[in-house]
Amino acid sequence: MKNASFIAMLFIASALVMSFSFFKDEKAKPQFQRIVCFKFKTGISPEAKAKHVADFAAFVKAIPQVLSYRAGKTVKGESKADPEYDIMHYLTFEKEADILQYDVNPAHKKFVEANKENWDKVIAVNGAIEK
Repeated sequence: MKNASFIAMLFIASALVMSFSFFKDEKAKPQFQRIVCFKFKTGISPEAKAKHVADFAAFVKAIPQVLSYRAGKTVKGESKADPEYDIMHYLTFEKEADILQYDVNPAHKKFVEANKENWDKVIAVNGAIEK
């Protein structure tokens, strides 16, 4: 009986330690997100827009600080007017400093140089992801 109680206590203690470790890791690794919105110049071809999306997706793969990436066209939502921007890119990072490393990365700079003539305006918003 003592052996069964000891094993049960050991199991409970292990579960508590594992759950504490899980929460500790979550708090030790906060994530940050960058949302980048692009408005293309009037008359830009669908091919140039597709190139922009493909180039963006390709260059973020070369940046180890980018934990995840998604993109999509903007939508009206509750607005009756067309969206101000055409496309949005969502990138997540482990640390705020990683955003700065992303920004100066040669792959990012190459993307900007290859595509900037097609943009009317760009906005980037950085924020902490609070769970």
